[in-house]
Amino acid sequence: MKETIEYDMRLAIEEDHFILDVREDTIIDGEDANNEYVEGLIFDDYADALKQLEEFVEAYGLKGKVHVDNEVEEEEQKQEQLLEESTKFVDRLSKFLKSDVGEVPNSWGFDFENDGGWLFVNLRVKESAFSHLIKSH
Repeated sequence: MKETIEYDMRLAIEEDHFILDVREDTIIDGEDANNEYVEGLIFDDYADALKQLEEFVEAYGLKGKVHVDNEVEEEEQKQEQLLEESTKFVDRLSKFLKSDVGEVPNSWGFDFENDGGWLFVNLRVKESAFSHLIKSH
């Protein structure tokens, strides 16, 4: 019978706090036999939470295998990707509007709103520019 200890660490954001949890998993013959939370901390500052996570990784890494799930970092990466994709969309929309509406100052504008996985594009077009768009297509 082979028994090992593994640690799952999770750093997440909930409302305006950062949550750091550490769970100890006992693995017997490759099967998850027991799980127990050994740490649960709340931070106001991400830097402090990240520093503590690094300390936990080092300390618990001496006792067993460590798995880290940094949901805060993952969310930041998603937001960066969304910004990049939004920027590409804005560029394409700008090229389309410039080609059809022209360079008329203040004839159109837009902004973005992210709401739970939905990206809303709020497009504002002056009535005269909109009429031009409709007539040209």
